[in-house]
Amino acid sequence: MNTTTKQTRREGVTDLLARLESVRSRMDIAEAIDVSTALKFAVAAGLPPKLAYTFSETARFTGFDERSLRNEMDAGRLHAVCPVGQARGYRIPVNEIDRWMTEEF
Repeated sequence: MNTTTKQTRREGVTDLLARLESVRSRMDIAEAIDVSTALKFAVAAGLPPKLAYTFSETARFTGFDERSLRNEMDAGRLHAVCPVGQARGYRIPVNEIDRWMTEEF
């Protein structure tokens, strides 16, 4: 095996170990959060801990597509808030995601 192949393999292993550590770290953070199931899911999915998430972010960690989430909002079953002074950019608070998933499913 030549030096270039060894170097490439070594870099690949190093990259894989770094990715594993990143996932392990996110899981540790998720386990430390005892307040919200939605927040645990979001952190485990690689999102930063926040009080509210966009429809896209919520779709990423719940497994529901954005259109379904918006339909739930339009039907009044899921409540979202829009930042003051904006007409777009709705966010779904994590406590609302918890409530919705508990009551609707």
